[in-house]
Amino acid sequence: MHINGREKPWESEQEHVLIWHNISQLTRNFVTYGSNVVIDYVAFPDDARRLSENLKDLHIDVKYVVLWADKDTLMIRDNMRNEEQRMGKRSLILFDEFMDSGLDKKHLFNTSELTSKDDYVIE
Repeated sequence: MHINGREKPWESEQEHVLIWHNISQLTRNFVTYGSNVVIDYVAFPDDARRLSENLKDLHIDVKYVVLWADKDTLMIRDNMRNEEQRMGKRSLILFDEFMDSGLDKKHLFNTSELTSKDDYVIE
C-alpha cells in the first residue's frame, strides 16, 4: 500500500492492521462498483477469515487460495527477480510461517511444476 518510510508489516502489528484495513476498504469499494477483486498479497488464514467477515454484508463469495511452491522453486524464482525486488531469506521464513499457521491444505495451489507460460484455472 505504501513503500518506504513505514515499518515492515511482519514487524509491526499496527502496520499489518492498517494494510488489511486498506485492503478491506478497497475491496469493498471495487465490489460495490461491480468489480471482481483479486488480492495479490501475503494472506495468512486469519487474514482471509477477517477479510471475509468484514465483507459478509456484501453477500459475495470470498475464495482463499495460496499459490504454493517448494522451497527450491521459491529460491529459483526469487533469484530471477530484479535484485531490488528479491525477498531472499524472507521467502523461506514465509514458507515456514505458512506451514505453522494452521493452513488447511485445501487452500494450497501448488505451482512448483508450473512456468509463467502455463495456463491454469482456480475454481
